[in-house]
Amino acid sequence: MKVAKLVFALLLVCLMTTLAQAQGRQGRGQGGGFNMTSGTAQLNRLIAAVKRLDGITDDQKTQADALAKEYASAFKDLDAKREKIYTPEQIAARDEAMKKVQDAQGADRRAAFQAVRDAIKPTDDQQKALTAVTAEVTAKVKEVRGKVDAFLTEDQKTALTAAMNRRGRGNGGNGGQRRNNNNAAPTT
Repeated sequence: MKVAKLVFALLLVCLMTTLAQAQGRQGRGQGGGFNMTSGTAQLNRLIAAVKRLDGITDDQKTQADALAKEYASAFKDLDAKREKIYTPEQIAARDEAMKKVQDAQGADRRAAFQAVRDAIKPTDDQQKALTAVTAEVTAKVKEVRGKVDAFLTEDQKTALTAAMNRRGRGNGGNGGQRRNNNNAAPTT
């Protein structure tokens, strides 16, 4: 039961990350759907966060881009592996439910995400397979993060951790609260 809750939490974070990246895009790429645990989205989010850090050098940006290229196919393969777990009917139901999530806010957004999970209705075997793929994605993200940390300063590592924790919590990635950052102290 605890594992199922953890997997659901991970899926929700990944889903929200994917939505944030998909927002404003005209097309959604091949398949026309959202990826609930997109490893590619997690890789892209990490690399983008690194490149937005204060004090990041051109050399560090180049290293981040190299990691993105090095790991792109591995994450794409994991995304394909995850997508094969679902039936075409589940994918269609998920995509239809995701349309409602795009416009939802606050508590309505949480209910919309629950509707997406309810629409998919994974079997026990599918849930086990999803748990396994999610574990693979998590391990791969940790591997990339370790390589990223190797070329960041301690201050940059701290700032990256904070940036990654702020993202994916809904409402623009700021913990569900609107903040006025005009008076915020700059991070180093």
